[in-house]
This record gives sequence, C-alpha cells and structure tokens, in this order.
Amino acid sequence: MSFERFTIRHGPGLLLLSVLAPMSLAVAAENFPKPAHDNSVMVVTFSADGKVLASASKDRTVRLWSVPDGRLLRTLSGHPRKVEAIAFSPTEELLASASANSIRLWRPSDGTLLTTITNAAKQVRTLAFWPDGRRLASGGSDGRIRIWGIPEGDVLQSWAAHNDDLTTVAVSPDGGTLASGDYGGVIKTWRSPDYSAVRTVRAHTRAVTALRFSPDGAYLASTSFDNSIRLWRSPWLGLAGSAKAQSRLVYTLSFSPDGRTLASGGWDDRIKLWKVPGLTLSRNLKAHRNMVNAVAFSPDGTLLASGSSDNTVKLWQVPELSLLRSLTR
Repeated sequence: MSFERFTIRHGPGLLLLSVLAPMSLAVAAENFPKPAHDNSVMVVTFSADGKVLASASKDRTVRLWSVPDGRLLRTLSGHPRKVEAIAFSPTEELLASASANSIRLWRPSDGTLLTTITNAAKQVRTLAFWPDGRRLASGGSDGRIRIWGIPEGDVLQSWAAHNDDLTTVAVSPDGGTLASGDYGGVIKTWRSPDYSAVRTVRAHTRAVTALRFSPDGAYLASTSFDNSIRLWRSPWLGLAGSAKAQSRLVYTLSFSPDGRTLASGGWDDRIKLWKVPGLTLSRNLKAHRNMVNAVAFSPDGTLLASGSSDNTVKLWQVPELSLLRSLTR
C-alpha cells in the first residue's frame, strides 16, 4: 500500500505533527468537493430567465452555475485581478464582468469572450445594463460614469459624476433614471437619455455600498458602511424609510421581484429580509462563516443566492430561507 505524508499545524505555538496516510486517503481528499471559489465571492447575479447563476470572485474568475441543481457549467478566466462586478444583459445572451481597469463581454452559453474594453477606469467597481440591453453603465475609482454601447463596447458618454470613488450604479426598470453612489456617502440621480443631473443627497455617513431600484421603479434602496439600509423615493430621493441593517458593515442588497422584500448582507455573516416599505425585519439568518458580500433574488422570487468571503455560494428557498444547496465543484 502506498502512503503519503501529511503535516498538521496547530495552535499559536505551531505544533507540527507529521503523519503517514494511505494514498487512497490522499486521493479521496483531492476528490472532495471544493467550494464555489478559491477566494472571496464578491458578486452573485441571475440571468434574466433564472436558469443560470453567475458568481464573481477575488480568485479572478467568474463561474456559471445551472439553477436550481447547482451544477457548474463553466468558468470564465483571464481577468487580471479580482472580479468586482458582473451583470447579465436583460435582453440577450451576454454577460459583462469588470476587473482592474477593464470590462469584458462574454457569451455565457459557450464562454466565448466577445469584447474587452480597456481603460474603463483605474479600477472598475460597478456595472449596470439598461433594460433594452443596448447600453451599459460603469463606474469606478476615478468618480466618472461611462456609458458603453452594446455589443460594440464603444463609449457613448463619459462625465465626472462624483468627487470621490464611485462605488455603485443602478438603472431604473423603465430606463429613465440612473443612480450612482460614492465612497463619501453621496447618492445622485441622473435623467436618461441625456444624463442631466436630477438630485444629489448626502445619503449616508460612510461609503454607499449598493443601490437597487424596486421593480416598479418607485423606490431606490441603498446600503452603506454606516450599517444602515435606506429607502428613497425615486428619482427625487425623498427619504421613505431607514433601518439599522446589520450589526456591522452592510455590503449588499436585493429586491424581491414583487418589490415587497429586501434582502441584505454584510460583515456579521447574516442574511436579513426586510418588509417594504416599512423596513421591518422578517428574517434574520446566520448564513455563512464569513461576511456576506452578495445577495440576489431569482427572477421568479423562489430563490435567494448569497456569496461570501468564506468562498461559498449558497442557494436559499424563499421566504423561509431554508438552505437548498451550497454550490461545489
């Protein structure tokens, strides 16, 4: 029988223990299912038909998963650094991903890289498609918003939108309003298609981490490092509600398709569900072993996906938040 040596390191004093184990155990360990990614999961998002879930990670990959069975379909590689943003086109088979200063456009069905947009910002942090799929908004560390023609990838408009790092953008369901948030806590709204300024508010005391429009476009929800989740009337940004969302930093949120529920996640490893518009807490679940960086409802509202710094992606049944599966490869 063949053996392989394993070294076990334990405790602050670094106790070293070497043991011999049969090769069969080593092979079994190699074949043991791996978590969804090899590093923190930054974003999760569903395709428009709900049949595919995309996850993006600090491991420089985007992975595509079959829904609801959780089977790994393919891995999109070649990003120069961590992948900070991904977005499915609402109208055609197209996925955009952002890493470092570039944006990549992919055909998800076969993993073909269609276009690479370079010099899109020093660091691209956020992406959002228009409902017709013909335009893509991006924002990043230079505070500029850029609008790209799709699928060509040519720049249609670019302007200095914020005086601080731009952290998030969102497009209203009717395509008439673009919202943006920055590291200083400012939220702005812009009229589309001329991109004229509508409203600017000092919305949070710390960085705005996510913006999402309600499905009917009546509300814009925001989360922040100030631990809060806030609901604004769109597009004039009158405050409609506010709640302390997590015990520490809040990273992510998602509206349910019927607009009655918001999901949030953050530093405290928990997923919380909130009733809209009152922002009353309806579910509070310890969902991961590390911070929750991403949540997304499926288009039919029956599933919630979450991504975490514990390298995992999980699918939860809604509204009870019972675990359907943790995605592995």
